[in-house]
Amino acid sequence: MVATELAEAIGVDLPQLPLVLSAPQWLEEQALADGAFGLSLGLPLHLGLPPFVTGSPVAVQVFTQDMLSLTGGQLIIDDQAKSAAATLNDIIEKNAKN
Repeated sequence: MVATELAEAIGVDLPQLPLVLSAPQWLEEQALADGAFGLSLGLPLHLGLPPFVTGSPVAVQVFTQDMLSLTGGQLIIDDQAKSAAATLNDIIEKNAKN
C-alpha cells in the first residue's frame, strides 16, 4: 500500500520505483502468496529457494520468462546471497536513475 501511494504521489508506475522484494529463506506458502502479489504489481521478487511450481511448464514459463512483459515484475531465484544482492542492487539502481 505504501509503495502504491508513493508511486501515485510522484506520478510513476509502481514497477518504476526502486523497490524489490526478497524472501531468501521463505518458510511458508504465505510468503509466496505475498511475493506473487508483488509480482502482479510489477515488482521484482527474489527467492532463495524455487517455489513449488516446477511441475508445471506453464507456471515456470510465466514466472521466469513472461512476467516481465506482463506486469514488469520478475522472479529471481538465487540461493547465493552475494549474487542475489548484486542483482537486486542493479535493479534498484536502474530504477532510481529512471
